Amino acid sequence: MKHYYRLLFLLLFPLLASAQPAHGKKVVGYYAQWSIYARDFNVPKIDGSKLTHLNYSFYGTTYDPAHPENTKLKCLDTYADFEHMEGGIPWDAPVKGNFYDLMKLKQKYPHLKILISVGGWTKGQDLSPIAASPVARAALAADMANFIVTYPFIDGFDIDWEYPLSGGTDGTEIVNGMPVPPQKYSPDDNKNLVLLLKAMRQAMPNKLVTIAAGNNVRNVSKQYLGPNNRAQYGMTEDISTYCDYITYFGYDFGGNWYDKTCYNAPLYASGNPNDPLYGATQSESLDELTNQYLNVIGFPANKLIMGLPFYGKKFDNVAANSTNGLFVAAPRYIVPGCTNPQNPTGTWDGSGACEKSGSIEICDLVGNPVTNSHAYLDPNTMMVTPSAASAGWVRYFDNTTKVPYLYNSTLKQFISYEDKQSMDLKVQYIKSRNLAGGMIWELSQDTRGSIPNSLLNQVDTSFGSVVPGTVSISGSVKNGSALVTDVTVELRNASNAVIQTVVSANGNFAFNNLTSGQNYSLTALKATYTFTPVTLVNVTVNQTAVVINGTQPTYTVSGTVLDGSTPVSGVTVTAVSGSTTLTAVSNASGVYSIAGLTAGLNFTVTAAKSGFSYAPASTVYNAIDSNKTLNFTQGAPVVNYTVSGTVLNSTTPVSGVTVTASFTGGSYAAVTNASGTYSLSLPSGGNYTVTAALTGQTFTPASTVYSNLNANKTLNFTQDVVVSTSKISGTVKNGTNPVAGAKVELVLPWTDNTHNWKSVIATTDAQGKYSFDNSVVDGYTQVLSLKLNSWQNGEVAYYPNNLANFAVPANPTVYNFNTSSTAKSALAAAANLISGTVKNGTTPVAGAKVEIVLPWTDNTHNWKSVLATTDASGNYSFDNSVVAGYTQILSLKLNGWENGDVTYYPNNLANFAVPTTPTIYNFNRQAVVATKPVVTITAPTASAIAINLGSAINFVASVGLSAVDATTISSVVFSLDGQSLSTANSSGTYTAAWTPAANQFSLSHTLTVTATASNGTTDSKTYSFTLTCSGANCPNALPVITWNSPSNTTVYQNTFQVVPISVTAVDSDGTVSGVTITINGGTFNMTAGTNNTYTYNFTPSAYQDYPVVIKATDNKSGVTTLNNTIKIATVSTNRFIPLPSKIILGYAHSWENAGAPFLYFSQMVGSKFNVVDYSFVETVNRDGYTPILTTNDTRYLTNGVFNKQLLKNDIKSLRDSGVPVIVSIGGQNGHVVLDNVTQKNIFVNGLKAIIDEYQFDGVDIDFEGGSMNFNAGGLRDISYAGISAYPRLKNVVDAFKELKAYYGPGFLLTAAPETQYVQGGYTTYTDTFGSFLPIIQNLRNELDLLAVQLYNTGGENGLDGQYYGTAKKSNMVTALTDMVIKGYNIASTGMRFDGLPASKVLIALPACPSAAGSGYLTPTEGINAMHYLRTGTTFSGRTYTMQPGGPYPSLRGLMTWSVNWDASSCGNSSELSKAYAAYFASQTAAKTLVLDDISAKSNATIAYFKNNALSVTNENEDIAQVDVFNVLGQNLVSHRNVQNNKEVLLHNQSFSSKQLFLVVVTDKAGNKKSFKVMNFLN
Repeated sequence: MKHYYRLLFLLLFPLLASAQPAHGKKVVGYYAQWSIYARDFNVPKIDGSKLTHLNYSFYGTTYDPAHPENTKLKCLDTYADFEHMEGGIPWDAPVKGNFYDLMKLKQKYPHLKILISVGGWTKGQDLSPIAASPVARAALAADMANFIVTYPFIDGFDIDWEYPLSGGTDGTEIVNGMPVPPQKYSPDDNKNLVLLLKAMRQAMPNKLVTIAAGNNVRNVSKQYLGPNNRAQYGMTEDISTYCDYITYFGYDFGGNWYDKTCYNAPLYASGNPNDPLYGATQSESLDELTNQYLNVIGFPANKLIMGLPFYGKKFDNVAANSTNGLFVAAPRYIVPGCTNPQNPTGTWDGSGACEKSGSIEICDLVGNPVTNSHAYLDPNTMMVTPSAASAGWVRYFDNTTKVPYLYNSTLKQFISYEDKQSMDLKVQYIKSRNLAGGMIWELSQDTRGSIPNSLLNQVDTSFGSVVPGTVSISGSVKNGSALVTDVTVELRNASNAVIQTVVSANGNFAFNNLTSGQNYSLTALKATYTFTPVTLVNVTVNQTAVVINGTQPTYTVSGTVLDGSTPVSGVTVTAVSGSTTLTAVSNASGVYSIAGLTAGLNFTVTAAKSGFSYAPASTVYNAIDSNKTLNFTQGAPVVNYTVSGTVLNSTTPVSGVTVTASFTGGSYAAVTNASGTYSLSLPSGGNYTVTAALTGQTFTPASTVYSNLNANKTLNFTQDVVVSTSKISGTVKNGTNPVAGAKVELVLPWTDNTHNWKSVIATTDAQGKYSFDNSVVDGYTQVLSLKLNSWQNGEVAYYPNNLANFAVPANPTVYNFNTSSTAKSALAAAANLISGTVKNGTTPVAGAKVEIVLPWTDNTHNWKSVLATTDASGNYSFDNSVVAGYTQILSLKLNGWENGDVTYYPNNLANFAVPTTPTIYNFNRQAVVATKPVVTITAPTASAIAINLGSAINFVASVGLSAVDATTISSVVFSLDGQSLSTANSSGTYTAAWTPAANQFSLSHTLTVTATASNGTTDSKTYSFTLTCSGANCPNALPVITWNSPSNTTVYQNTFQVVPISVTAVDSDGTVSGVTITINGGTFNMTAGTNNTYTYNFTPSAYQDYPVVIKATDNKSGVTTLNNTIKIATVSTNRFIPLPSKIILGYAHSWENAGAPFLYFSQMVGSKFNVVDYSFVETVNRDGYTPILTTNDTRYLTNGVFNKQLLKNDIKSLRDSGVPVIVSIGGQNGHVVLDNVTQKNIFVNGLKAIIDEYQFDGVDIDFEGGSMNFNAGGLRDISYAGISAYPRLKNVVDAFKELKAYYGPGFLLTAAPETQYVQGGYTTYTDTFGSFLPIIQNLRNELDLLAVQLYNTGGENGLDGQYYGTAKKSNMVTALTDMVIKGYNIASTGMRFDGLPASKVLIALPACPSAAGSGYLTPTEGINAMHYLRTGTTFSGRTYTMQPGGPYPSLRGLMTWSVNWDASSCGNSSELSKAYAAYFASQTAAKTLVLDDISAKSNATIAYFKNNALSVTNENEDIAQVDVFNVLGQNLVSHRNVQNNKEVLLHNQSFSSKQLFLVVVTDKAGNKKSFKVMNFLN
């Protein structure tokens, strides 16, 4: 599977030009894996145009000292890395999460190098023992190499080993409620780090290897080895030997741990003895740290990258003195229960009392949304805002250390931070020291919103600026006159030390900000080239057009061509490398010689002479590096045969057609002449595939194969119908038969911000033709892939299957597909004897099933029933092979039970002869299809019309008839808002004019055009528009009032509470001077708010209707009145639909999905689902607490605009059928975090508004991912009192308790957590594992249903101590379901989860294999598990035994993801829901269960079991056929009754088991009846 991912990544990886830094420095940005959560900074928000490298942090390691060979990388958050689908990640992407986004980022910015950073502050503890073990080092390096093979967009690895030898965590630190292990050390850490890097370089010779080094000025020369200090440790190699570059921390010099104010990242030392960073001989600063790395350790400047922080430090309790808060006492907080003193609360700190960071980010300081706001700076100027200044905040800039800070003497607070000024000074310092560039921690900390990436932009700008008093050197690297690409250019000083390096893709280079008056030399490096260095003396002005010349050696391939021992002359020997072709011809001595083969290139050498073959057939020299001798031996003469013929378009010759004979390793081609003829001369004995091709055309046959050619052949082609003008089109065939309904997928890459990655499907028509509109590819230059996916085409493979990464054709181009296996299509070629169309009136019906029944004719032509399914145009046909050998047709019809209980006419096509010529048999829902009028309103079409007072609007409509017969149009009526208009007719074009009065402006109007035909049928069309006035004499436009809330004017209350009333009032030609509301006997002014809103808080005093009158007055005293009624009603259980006794619950999608098509709720009426969950409620901008209902807007449009009333009506249609509809909050993309009571209240009120507006019957808790982290890993008391210390946990419990209390007991509350958060707590309890158990425990009385998702997240240990994963199928269901009913102790916490009654428990399974990443069970497997849980009846392969207390007859039923997947092709026509419905029916049914009456004439048929045999009898008719199926629809028995009797007794091994069977009985008249039958005697 990993190689499958790799293939897809490569296919999805076009070469795109994109912006990148213009300067020559490296800019390395760290991106934190966890940025997707509270920070809401996902990978696509990264501006890669300002970066050269991206370090994805962090990955950990797995290390067992007993088995060092098993050392591997460790993903620290699988949801973040591989699972989340935020930002529109396709559901079928080969990998999801951040890694999908990283792949897309690489596509957008091909220059960007992406590395995985391993280690970090809390996850680098094992790097010391790993680096000390040669086995572990090699194993980790090998795993890194394999990782890159799997994810080829990753360019290398960064080792973030922050504390070799000393420093780091000591075991007292707390992160996410868990202690961090202490840092491990070895005396040889510094040497072992070099050896680890060496192992990585050996495993990944062509990938990037880097490190992030520490910031301890006094210790780094011991911790890290370079050219200057390695010898004293006995090393001849060092970090720079194996690293491409080295970053070092430019931050965390000062911090709260000193309990004294100081700087996070001072560029220079302060020199102040009161500074905690001060030292008499050595202080902690970036300048002194840089000197250590350059001068003491000796790292080359061109490999050294200085760290740049986008954050700072906050200090509280600052002592007052005269230094403006600088270098004075600032003690941390002493918090009971915390081992260490605690820092002030930082930007993103959570509620953990012992986890305060004191870290303040620039995004926080400029007022961007964060967890804990410190908004003191203006985002434009980065100066203190007026409001912050009035609160006491002052900005200072320390001109010695070159950093700013904020101080508030009133609050006694101090903040060290970075801004654009300090960032520019740091970058100028990097340039002045000739360092390789800057490294950023961390990208999500930068500014956002309207002024994003302020510090990153400053870094880019500063690197590109010119330092005053410096010079630049620029030029190119050439081989002769040609630029040398992908070349490294080094700039050296007078001491021959490399001071700058540039890797040039195109051969041009530039070095900026060089010290004037110095001597410089330049040289270039590239394998197989020799370059002449260029020396420049006393450079005082900019140097341009400097050329570094290089040469490549060339080599010769020579040898002799012999026939036995006889020299052969005239043989052409060819050497090919890419577009370069070199040749030589053998002389009379058989000798040839090819000179000029460029060193380092790959050459393929072959010999050729007409009529002969040569050995070796070809020889490849990879990266040629010397002269070569290659001799050839001539084989026997080759005999050629011809393949020739003519290409015609009907009877017209077609010239210019290329006819190609392809064989393994090559092809021959010929082009037709003016007579349409061609001739190919082909060597005998070969296997050839012959095709014809001409741009924009297709030909028949599509291809012809000749195996072991041993004679001349004649092959003629005919040109097919000309294809469309589409740039991409073609035909799909099964052999020579067109395939209708095949799905061709076109995938286009991300090209720019307006041309994103997209997938478009085209479906073939009845002739197998498809095309893509040219608008689909407009703006794109490249096609990622063009193919037919087998999973979308009945598991049929079509060829070619490798059309990938090609240019969008400039002219119409044909791409044909074919398959060697049988194409599963209901439609055959047009010459079928039986075909037709199915319609509803004049509308084609797609997906209808037409059945043909043929009688027993002879021993090779038995009774049979065959179905054909209509295509999108309503067409169907039966292949002639279906009726071959038959003379009679028993029936041709559409069965109601196969077509949604719809009756189609005619319904009496029976007992007629098989036609001998193609015959059309059409069907319709209407017994008689009348010709009807067809109305089309053609003008105007705009939704808004603006005219002057006194002007007219001309309405135009085209009126015709649906068919041509004697019917005529008898009348056409135009009416506007119910008033008729005068109409004129001209050849079917009808017009009417309307001149609006003054009072008709600023209003909405509707035109209705109704046509009546002479046969009495009618057709009406409407056109709605808004009329506004535009001109000098327009009347005063009255204000327009729009009702906002409450959206549902029936408000349910247990006690009288405030009802916020909100409207919007606007005046198009003036202003609104005031808005009043009259309600409950009083008139009040409404309060004006933002965006023209007006509000009034009304508190009712009785349960009754309250008429509401709202008046808006404009500046010209014009008044508009809006009337409404608010009903205050008591909350009643009658408001909600109760749950059924046995439940089949499915989730319904509110989005489009090609694999699982969207369904309206009205389409679910009558399905097997008796509870439906609407998916999903999410939160606005993922804020975690403001609910918003996701809607599929394009499915509910009125005049092109989303109409929520249509959605409400749709939901109501399902509720009206008695099915409760519950709204689910969360899902994979939902994000819910309730940190405080305010957020909880917003959350509850928002859910109430959604529930009331759409009349949902309840709410479902479907939290996933970060929503399941309640920061409660330290919980040890699961009671309500115990959870009160954990706000996130308590707020969630309180929210749903309040909802249940508000709506009463009839309101449905359900939950669908994943196993990790429930059963996972049996063995481990953390912030996430088992995190939902306190929710269930404290909502056990409120919860109506619990359905733990037994898919995607994997298995858990059962109560018997055994692990039950998806591979254990039915046993996983029984074991993990038994757990939630029985209850269990929660890990080692001392807490217990008490379990739920079985009547509240559902098993939860995916509807089909594609519905989930894992966990799919066939209906039989799932029902086996459910039946065991409910009855104790065992099943084959059972290994889990229920704990005492089982079985559980009241186990409530099934939950599945989803209704849509169940109804998809993957779901096999609702196989899952039907099977479980049949199972539940069988548990209460009598011995014989009648499913539905297929034919009223077969009422006398009965079926039942006796003595393990199935007895079928019919009192009136002889039985013709009996078919028996299991609940999966698999055919067990197909019995044709040739004895012409009225009773059949059938035996089958399956009948001896107690299971449900579907029996379909056909009598001699062709009538059918089906039964559900169970053998209750077993």
